[in-house]
Amino acid sequence: MNKLVIWALGILALIILGIFVLVTLIFQEKENNAGTTYNCKSDSYNCDDFSSQKEAQKAFDFCAQETGDIHQLDKDGNSIACESLE
Repeated sequence: MNKLVIWALGILALIILGIFVLVTLIFQEKENNAGTTYNCKSDSYNCDDFSSQKEAQKAFDFCAQETGDIHQLDKDGNSIACESLE
């Protein structure tokens, strides 16, 4: 085989490997983010149950899609959960 063909095949293999690694990392990130679930069937949480406003917001946003503010984390109705934690 020509040396140029061997180099081209090597570079192509590296590009394919890089794409595979990148795609794997992207899907792993999504899987980790999707792994967090909250109970949206009953009033289970209070602001005191969360260590940060950001964490409370994730629970609020997650449940708001299904049941609205079932946990009453947004007392003033501005779609910002547990403002007291900021």
